[in-house]
Amino acid sequence: EDYETLSSYENTRIIYWLQDDVTKRVYYVESLPYTDLELTDIQEEEITYNPEHLRIYPNPYSFNGVMNISFSINEIIQRSELRIYNVKGQLVRTFKNDEPTSNHTFIWNGKDKNNKESASGVYLLQLQTELNNKIKTINSKCLLLKK
Repeated sequence: EDYETLSSYENTRIIYWLQDDVTKRVYYVESLPYTDLELTDIQEEEITYNPEHLRIYPNPYSFNGVMNISFSINEIIQRSELRIYNVKGQLVRTFKNDEPTSNHTFIWNGKDKNNKESASGVYLLQLQTELNNKIKTINSKCLLLKK
């Protein structure tokens, strides 16, 4: 056996980093405390759309323009909301569209809700749409890099 199974995750941290495969240069290092997660029942309205309906470009994004986050769905939705979280689970930015539509593009300039530049790293995207009075969710991720 090449690994050891921990009997307790107390004082355990998850370490992650962003590294260039060619130069081996490390651009970003962070750690989070390990939290044991429990699975919960999935409600019918929480079943997600196929993630291929969410396009993120450019990805990675490098602060010299804007990131376009767009979706296209076969039905008209009543509203949509995009939330961007950092890897610590902290809400960075929220975008809302209250117009009925089957597609929409949110534009993010890499700044947080206080108009400050966000740090380099991985960001988690959560798109929620309302369709027939049910909330549908698409989850994805993107990468921000400072030059």
